[in-house]
Amino acid sequence: MSESIAQYLNKHILLVEDEAIIAMDESRSLSRLGYRVTTVHSGEAALTCLDEHSDIDLVLMDIDLGRGMDGTQCAVSILEKRDIPILFVSSHIESQIVERTEAITVYGYVPKGAGEAVLNASIKMAFRLFDEKRQRKDVEDSILKSNQMLRKIIDSVHQSIFWKDMEGRYLGCNKTFANTVRIEHPDDIIGMTDYDLPWPRHEADDYRADDKEVILTGKSKLHIIEPLLGADGVRRIIDTSKHPLFNEHGHPFVVIGIYSDITEVRRAQEYLQKKDSAFEKLASQVPGMLYEFLMKPDGSFSVPFSSQGVIDIFGCSPEDVKDDFSPIFNAIYDEDKPLILRTIEESATSLSQWKCEYRVQLPGKPIQWIYGNSIPEKQKDGSIRWYGYNVDISLQKAAQDEIKAQLKSKVTLLKEVHHRIKNNIASIASLLSIQADMSENPEVKNELHHACSRIESLKLLYNILLSGDEYETMQIKGYLEKVIQTILEIHKDEIHFSVHLDFSDFTVYAKKVFPIGIIVNELMTNIIKYAFPGKDNGNVYITLNKEFPWATLVIRDDGVGMDAANNNDPSNGFGISLVKLLSDQIGGSFSIDGTKGTQNTIRFPIEAEQISLPLQ
Repeated sequence: MSESIAQYLNKHILLVEDEAIIAMDESRSLSRLGYRVTTVHSGEAALTCLDEHSDIDLVLMDIDLGRGMDGTQCAVSILEKRDIPILFVSSHIESQIVERTEAITVYGYVPKGAGEAVLNASIKMAFRLFDEKRQRKDVEDSILKSNQMLRKIIDSVHQSIFWKDMEGRYLGCNKTFANTVRIEHPDDIIGMTDYDLPWPRHEADDYRADDKEVILTGKSKLHIIEPLLGADGVRRIIDTSKHPLFNEHGHPFVVIGIYSDITEVRRAQEYLQKKDSAFEKLASQVPGMLYEFLMKPDGSFSVPFSSQGVIDIFGCSPEDVKDDFSPIFNAIYDEDKPLILRTIEESATSLSQWKCEYRVQLPGKPIQWIYGNSIPEKQKDGSIRWYGYNVDISLQKAAQDEIKAQLKSKVTLLKEVHHRIKNNIASIASLLSIQADMSENPEVKNELHHACSRIESLKLLYNILLSGDEYETMQIKGYLEKVIQTILEIHKDEIHFSVHLDFSDFTVYAKKVFPIGIIVNELMTNIIKYAFPGKDNGNVYITLNKEFPWATLVIRDDGVGMDAANNNDPSNGFGISLVKLLSDQIGGSFSIDGTKGTQNTIRFPIEAEQISLPLQ
């Protein structure tokens, strides 16, 4: 069996023939050709059969069906219900008969008795024509759907889209454009020109001139910033781009345009420009330089923004460093460059405030001292931006150096004064010591030794001040240990007890140290005189503790004790009165307990840690 026969094998054909014998003969011929055949003898029966059999593929229709509906009338009725190929068969070939079929979508005309080969060829041709018709319809339906989809797409775009022919006549637009010009449907614009739309004539001239340029050059014209007056009377600023479309010969024949309403964007830009201008004016009045510093993820640096102060400090313009940090870095003093890089890295790692004092050296100019301060901010892309300022502190640095020089000179002078005072104190102590040794009166000798210990306390203070690097404050522990050691040395022949020390060490202002030393001297002298009469042993406990903002000095013995009730009696002696007076002088308090031995407690305030000027 040939391929052509196999292609149409088992196709179902409805044979409409009023002559029974002819119908039988044609049916047998069609069956021999491989078709399935259903035969009816009238047009009415054909319509009924088609309603009942949906699998019929082709109708072989006799034109003259006798009484009732003829073949052409039946064909019209069939095609109203169903799209199916109809092939007419008739013994009449007169022109008037053939003309009756021309108004009907038919697929051929076969004379009766033409033979099986002609009939089969006509049937196959009818099938092919029908298949081609259906394929064309599928293509047309697809194109229609594509056009509808394209229309929906361009109508959903917020930008305005339009297209014109070579004469500037509109061929179409999207809904956005139609709404702008107050046209109800986009197709209504077809055939109009820019002169038919609501904008002024001179603007329409400009639009058409751009169209003509695109057509003549065959090149797109992009980002045309131009005004547009809408049908609502609102004037807008639009960004238009126009592109040529080319025909099969490569010649432009259509201009497609698309524009965006950038009115609000333009207003925002103008607003930001005004703000930027105002900021730049303010920045120009600020001493030094305001800046935005950027460290990219790859570790490179740039300065996207810098005020005009960058010129005075680093000798380069804001444009020079916008994308490149090197002009600024090159101006930094070589010895300070590692400091800059290290502190930037530390700030980037911890996202902490960047502060740095460094030097800048410009050609032909003296070295400048610069102070920089900025706050880092981590960006989503991993980069870090600092916002801050640089200011020239050269004058402040020079003033600080001058102050240090003057201070050094004054400190040297002060040390010399202290040295002379110390020598004078030493001379007085020596005279008293000599006088005490020469005196035969024990009472006088004791008082002179007591006076010597007081003076030695003051002498110790000056020794410590002169041997240290500070003169405003000193460590209390070392001073008190030396005071007590001196007292014990002076009264070594009178001491028959053990001394136990437990001192916390902390800083005290020098002006408080001497009164504390005198207090210790007076209380230790009282212990030596009165605590252990007739005893060969005993213990003295001296402690100093700090509980900020107070310090407590306790001097306790396990001697005979005293009547605490008489502590405020002036007859108690000069030493206790002096202790009370000095306790008041340092802002403290003094108490005494004589019930179990004697315990003397001095409580005085201490200041927070102070930064003292060094003795250089």
